[in-house]
Amino acid sequence: MGAILPYMILAFFIFILVCVGLVLWRYLFAGLKDERLFIELKQAELETLLTTVRAEVDDFFDLAAEDKAEIIEERKKIAALVAGLAVPGVTIPIAKEEPAALPDFQTAIDLAAKRQQEPEEPPKAPEPPETPPATVEPVSTAAQLHSRKDKIQDLSNEGFDRIEIARDLGITLNEVDLAMTMKD
Repeated sequence: MGAILPYMILAFFIFILVCVGLVLWRYLFAGLKDERLFIELKQAELETLLTTVRAEVDDFFDLAAEDKAEIIEERKKIAALVAGLAVPGVTIPIAKEEPAALPDFQTAIDLAAKRQQEPEEPPKAPEPPETPPATVEPVSTAAQLHSRKDKIQDLSNEGFDRIEIARDLGITLNEVDLAMTMKD
């Protein structure tokens, strides 16, 4: 029995290691099955949604093609009416247009993605309405410079910095610096 005891201890130790290994395996990988099922469910939902979106986009393109065909027909009718009203000897050129092919689904998605990546241009400020020229006596250049220098000095004394003064008066920073360094 003395020779069997070390083998029994070794077998018991291996049994304990296998049990600990199984417990760890179950503890570490039990959540993976649930996560895999969740991912498969979400993938199926996304595929269904993509199929719906593709069908809607195809319907949209079909409707757009029908509307474009109707517009072309109406243009032809208008051209015929204009031709019927034509004065003898005067011709009105009517350009024949071929309908442009509608993009397929993937091209439309690529264009939309490209538009999203491009930064939007800031809206342009409306141009001020033109005012009629005033009948004011012309002021000499020296008087204009002295007036601007006074405005710059006044704003500087009020605590405005160079950038704010330039922005308020619509001049460059160099002009502000020059006016601030000029002596009377």
